[in-house]
Amino acid sequence: MKPHLYALPTDPNVAYPVEEDRLMRTLDALGYLIENSDTDMPQVNTDGVPFRITVDPRLRFFSLRTTWRPGISFAAHEETLFAVADAWNRERYFPSIYLVQAPDGNVEVVIDYIVDCQDGLTDQQLSDALRVAFQTGPDAVFYIQDAAGPLLGIGHESPILPE
Repeated sequence: MKPHLYALPTDPNVAYPVEEDRLMRTLDALGYLIENSDTDMPQVNTDGVPFRITVDPRLRFFSLRTTWRPGISFAAHEETLFAVADAWNRERYFPSIYLVQAPDGNVEVVIDYIVDCQDGLTDQQLSDALRVAFQTGPDAVFYIQDAAGPLLGIGHESPILPE
């Protein structure tokens, strides 16, 4: 990714673009261990949950995302999982939980925290957004597993993957 050219503000209350290197520096400053995943995308593990970090090339948003693959049929369990995900999404603004059908026909539960940064963020806004993401993201994963598991007769041994 070719860096954009812009002047860094001296005033900490001025928002400026969130590029991947700035995001990584902020994560490091907050004490999060950044790892490279098998696709060389940055990843942070928090509470045992791996989150893949992506920055939109046009710097409009960044995403912290993980996927739970319970190993069950999408067609057979979509309604139940949708109801559980919908209960989370109605009560909480972030992160979003949604379902996708994998190529093998099984369900993938995606937990996605997206931050709008097209107008830039101050350092404090960026730090706050990351703290909230890594506090609420694992909660969403544990919620969907705990709520759906007994309904579907599955356990937590299904992998959580940063997709």
